[in-house]
Amino acid sequence: MNLTDYFGWMATLSTIGLYLTGIQTCNKIFRNGNSANIPYFPILSCLTSCIIWLKYGMLLQDKAITIVNIIGVILESIYVVIYYMYLNNKSTSNRMSLYAAVFVLSTLGFVKYGINTFKTALYLLGIIGSFTTIVMYGSPLASVVKVIRSGSSESMQLSLCLANAVVSFEWSAYGYIINNRFVMIPNCIGVILGILQLILYFRYRVVSTKSDKSLPI
Repeated sequence: MNLTDYFGWMATLSTIGLYLTGIQTCNKIFRNGNSANIPYFPILSCLTSCIIWLKYGMLLQDKAITIVNIIGVILESIYVVIYYMYLNNKSTSNRMSLYAAVFVLSTLGFVKYGINTFKTALYLLGIIGSFTTIVMYGSPLASVVKVIRSGSSESMQLSLCLANAVVSFEWSAYGYIINNRFVMIPNCIGVILGILQLILYFRYRVVSTKSDKSLPI
């Protein structure tokens, strides 16, 4: 196995592990009996990113990118269905889903019918895929204000923050090896975002623990 295949499979397996962290979210939904307090945006952004990158991987004929995003589309679609099944007020989520659907369908439609050259199509998908990757890695940071205000990182998932950092590093290395800036650059940003999430998690985890210890018995 050469270096490209090694990093490709390592990144693929780690990313599947990242997708499987969604099982924790589903278990939380099952325990609560609803998904009202679960953020929908990280799930939706991951599904959107997987769809764009699946098309990119198929055009590029890259086995690692294609396989991991097929699995990602399947798992994230299941998570979306479970989220909706346990959601009472669907108005906001419906609006977000509509925006995502319009974004994905217009992108894929334009790539298929509005672009004549393979190189241009690949370039456009690479740009859009890079954007969706950065959004996906940064989506857990949407709870930053809540974490800072509450002084507790309880709303953040350590496994998700850690997986984001590791997975983005592996895809950065893979992008460097295959000389693909669309894979490398957004994942380098993902490494930085992942480290910031970990710092935030442990910083406010310590503060929360000290606060608990100071309470009278």
